[in-house]
Amino acid sequence: MNQDVAALIAAYREVLAQADHWFDDAATALGPMLGCHIGCCDCCRGLFDITVPDAVVLQMGFHRLDAGWQQRVLRRCRERRDLLQQQWPELQAPYLLNHLHDRPWQTMPERDATPCPLLDDDGCCLVYAWRPLTCRLHGLPQVDHDAEVFSDDCCPYNEEAVYQSTSGVQRGPFRQIFTREAQLIRRVNQLLTGRDLYELDTFIPLALMIDFSDPDQWAQPVDTARL
Repeated sequence: MNQDVAALIAAYREVLAQADHWFDDAATALGPMLGCHIGCCDCCRGLFDITVPDAVVLQMGFHRLDAGWQQRVLRRCRERRDLLQQQWPELQAPYLLNHLHDRPWQTMPERDATPCPLLDDDGCCLVYAWRPLTCRLHGLPQVDHDAEVFSDDCCPYNEEAVYQSTSGVQRGPFRQIFTREAQLIRRVNQLLTGRDLYELDTFIPLALMIDFSDPDQWAQPVDTARL
């Protein structure tokens, strides 16, 4: 990875830290009422799209695992990739979703109970400190300090805690988080592809197999009309 991309990823990790700070404050406010707890991985299943900066950060955490866990995780990832390629034969390295012939990847089936390949035997995330932004925000409504609602979704395990809390929904700097995220995504995409792309997405199992050291594979066509 070149130094320019590395600097952007460092800035992106600051955005991730902002999200963590908000969630930690919310968890403290809700106290024992909060449904999220270590080992609960009901939301860590199926496929959902993540950004290229998220993929880079995930790999940073993955490469810190011992060799045994890396092999186990990659085996799971390859199995998932092989199944996806049966549906989308054009899904090749660097495993970007945006050039595919259709877009059901944006609304993958909720009934998919396949665990995330990065869960350990106890249902805990092996790369928790390096997980994507969506994983850090999931479970609680996202309401900005100015009262704009970015998401009103709430994990069923947290609904009682949120709606019975005397303090209400924990507000956070979501406009700032999402604005900065979009800026960094665009700049990272531009450095990798040489094109001004707002959106490039992948899945977690695919993200761990992307080779960011090979600039040639980023010449793969992307349907910019879809972005």
